[in-house]
Order: sequence, then structure tokens, then C-alpha cells
Amino acid sequence: MIGGRSDYSFNDLPRLAVELLLEFKQSKYREIISFGRELQSSLVVVPVARKSDYVRILLIIGDSLQKVDFLYDAGDIYKKALEIDPNNLATLLRIRQNYDRLNEEGKLGKINKAIEKLEAPREIDFKNLLLNKGTTLSRSLVLDGQKVTLDLQFHNDEKHQPPLISVHFNNDVVWEDYLQNRIASLELETEPGENILQITPVN
Repeated sequence: MIGGRSDYSFNDLPRLAVELLLEFKQSKYREIISFGRELQSSLVVVPVARKSDYVRILLIIGDSLQKVDFLYDAGDIYKKALEIDPNNLATLLRIRQNYDRLNEEGKLGKINKAIEKLEAPREIDFKNLLLNKGTTLSRSLVLDGQKVTLDLQFHNDEKHQPPLISVHFNNDVVWEDYLQNRIASLELETEPGENILQITPVN
């Protein structure tokens, strides 16, 4: 349980991240920005084990600055978060959005390349993987949160009845049908970061 007013204590970084997120959800951007300014003028020592919590805190401060259109200040906070964790996809996506809003097209190319390195490859070959009835192929796909078209290519032995295939994406059934065609093309809404694809032959 969290009280009505945050004391912004650095003694418990996970709790502080949750408190700031709750305030962000309540549109208390000015309070978060004020805390962020105090943070920037302070000496902060963060244990390695709490690095991800500190990055979350910085991102919430940056998001609050974005909400009130302090775009350059938000960019500075995001860059500080990126220095702490250079391979954080959430931070890179926010920097890309920031550059986009500032019309800094020259900087977008470098950020897009960094994002592409972290994303799932555009094509994955499962090398003639055989899926038996009741088994599930599960794969994690790191994506940038944009809408994608996913093409799944299957091969079926024509001598037998077409199998019933069930495809789940992030725990939702996105396609289920008898395999009449070799390619199933799906339009999917993705989440920034990890997305789970599961393919199961039902019969």
C-alpha cells in the first residue's frame, strides 16, 4: 500500500519507480519534473542491481517532460538513461520519438540502427522444424511496438488431412484454421520489447 503523498525516498528504488508511475498516471507531471530537477542537482549512487529501476525512474521523468512539451529537457534525461543502459529498447524508442517531434531527421538514422540491432530479425528459418500434435513452438520476438505483418510459411504432407493450426501472439489467439494454404499472413499489434509467438498443431 502506498500513501497519498510520495516522499521520493531513494532508500527503495523499486517503490520510488512505482510511486512515480502512479503520479504519472494521475497527470502529476509538474511534481515529477520538480523531483527530476532535484535529482539532477544531487549526487546519486545507484547499486548495479538497481540500475534497471533507476532507468525506469529517469524514463518517467523524461515522459513527464515530454507531456508538457519540454522536449530538449526530455531528450537530456533519455540520453542519461541510455548512458546507464545502452541496450535498453524502451529508452531508444523514446529517444526516437523525441527526435521525431523535434524534426531532427539527421539523428534518427543512428537511433533506428541501434533499435534494429535489438529487434528480432525480419526473417527466421526454422530449418524444417517438425511440429507434432499438441506440441507448441514458442518464440520471443523483440519488436518496437508498431503494427507488423507476420507471414508464417508451413509445409504439409499432402497425403494427410490438413492440420488445424492455432497461433497465439501475446496470449491472444490471432489465427486458427485448417492449413489449406502454405502461408498465413497476419496483421498484428505489437508491444514495445518482448512479444511471444506460439504455434500449436491441434490435431
